[in-house]
Amino acid sequence: MRGKNAFTLVELLVVISIIALLLSILLPALNKAKEQAKLAVCLSNMKQIGYAFKVYMQDNENRFPYNDEGGYFESGDAEFGYGGGEQHLGAMLTDLPDPEDRMLYPYAKEPDAFFCPADNGENLLPMEWWKPTTFYAMGASYRYNYNPWDNPLRGGGLAEWYGIANQKESWAPHPSRYIMLHEPPALCWTFYGGRYFLWHFARGETTVMDPELARSAFISTILFVDGHAGSFDFTEVLLQQYPCEPTAEWVWYKRGDLGTWGRKPPIGSGISPAISRPGAEKPEKN
Repeated sequence: MRGKNAFTLVELLVVISIIALLLSILLPALNKAKEQAKLAVCLSNMKQIGYAFKVYMQDNENRFPYNDEGGYFESGDAEFGYGGGEQHLGAMLTDLPDPEDRMLYPYAKEPDAFFCPADNGENLLPMEWWKPTTFYAMGASYRYNYNPWDNPLRGGGLAEWYGIANQKESWAPHPSRYIMLHEPPALCWTFYGGRYFLWHFARGETTVMDPELARSAFISTILFVDGHAGSFDFTEVLLQQYPCEPTAEWVWYKRGDLGTWGRKPPIGSGISPAISRPGAEKPEKN
């Protein structure tokens, strides 16, 4: 005989169904809130690093960070070697400075400021494997935009091989739009067929060779030359042939006539300053 306060099987199933329905509604919202919190941490980090850049420049004739000892800029490894923590994996062409020897160390000593909690690393095989995070590999999640990562440019080229590095602050066009730091998902890494990275709100594979195969958007936080930070969706521009051209929201480079490589081609390499990009044969989307 069933007690007065006992549940029937049907009642129990109804309760379970209601709980399952509530979880299906609440979990996506909780996951989104968690991802938004990661984004907020990155924006805070960017502002802290922006302040470090400003103080560094005040101590260095108002010039953006540049230090080619060890060939960091010549090899391109300065993009992650400007500040942060210890390098655990090999850089492409040279080892990075120890944390205390990095340019921003006197102004931002805590490595945590250079770590993005959404950092999913970068699969650069067959060259390298920056996992589990870019921070673990290089000591910093955020990339110094002294060049547009060798992406092709629409006509002309760069005004300086190393972009804003070692330039006066007034050199940068549109300081409120000129990108100083970004996360890897904002650009295509052009070598070995190209790679695209997904960090914030990522679903599925976090490194893809074709942006059209991504299951989520290419979100990146950005630090601008004037010191303000924001988060942006780069998905639409990454689907275009020339993803680094200026928009109403950002500027990647200053136009000049030095070619489209973001660093000087190696002497005697036979490499043309102009490079192609995966999907460059595709027409631009209007």
